[in-house]
Amino acid sequence: MINGLELSEKLQKLNEIDDIFEIYGKNLNNMDPDQLKILELDFSECFKGMGV
Repeated sequence: MINGLELSEKLQKLNEIDDIFEIYGKNLNNMDPDQLKILELDFSECFKGMGV
């Protein structure tokens, strides 16, 4: 079980990721597949570090 501080930190990270998605979401249609793959790897690393 995680404590309140850990939960707060994880929620903060999710909020930051949500902001990033919002920014990237506007540009995803203009990205080539290679760029999307790099972005996908960045996010998977991010989530892995959070234990999600």
